[in-house]
Amino acid sequence: MAYAHGGELPYHTDFPSLSQPPELQMLYMFQKAPNNGGLSMFVDGFYIAELMREKYSDAFKILTETPIEFIEEGYDIHERDGKNFKFIFDMASKHRTIKLDESGNVIKIQFGNAMRSWFFDIEPEKIQDVYRALKIFTSLCYAPENQLIFPLENGDTVLWANTRCLHARSGYQSTAENNRSIFGCYFMWDIVKSRIRVIRDKLNLKENQNAL
Repeated sequence: MAYAHGGELPYHTDFPSLSQPPELQMLYMFQKAPNNGGLSMFVDGFYIAELMREKYSDAFKILTETPIEFIEEGYDIHERDGKNFKFIFDMASKHRTIKLDESGNVIKIQFGNAMRSWFFDIEPEKIQDVYRALKIFTSLCYAPENQLIFPLENGDTVLWANTRCLHARSGYQSTAENNRSIFGCYFMWDIVKSRIRVIRDKLNLKENQNAL
């Protein structure tokens, strides 16, 4: 969806269709959109969850207890050794929008309305309550005081926690001379922490440094 058109992208986490989505996401701006379009937009999902816990406790309870299915299907074209390969995917996962640990702390956010299944596997009388809870969640994401909006300049890189922060993008119009181009990749925290430990060992850093 993000690469198919220049329209505005709504707030989401990447790959809500996976039970274990990538935990970190990085984007590199190679060529920005003209006329200040394609602005990067971020919101702290943990903060939104805590706002709901404080002000909309019923909606918070629904999103922490109701599994919602997310689906992504289609194909990508990947080039390898000068040849194009078609990679077909059909991903689906059902989970709570807000995940809590045993102590009730928010530990994970997974959401993307464009990827949400139309089907709710719940009692019919609860469906409207789920929609109301999702509307509150989305409205809080778009509250001006909760958003961070800025342009990525050519050469800029942004890194964030995909299972905590939701991201979006304002619309833009590319031209033949200036076609927006951005590169992205994903990481898991375990791999990043492993790399940090290896670097610490090579640099003989003090043992009393905080461990990851």
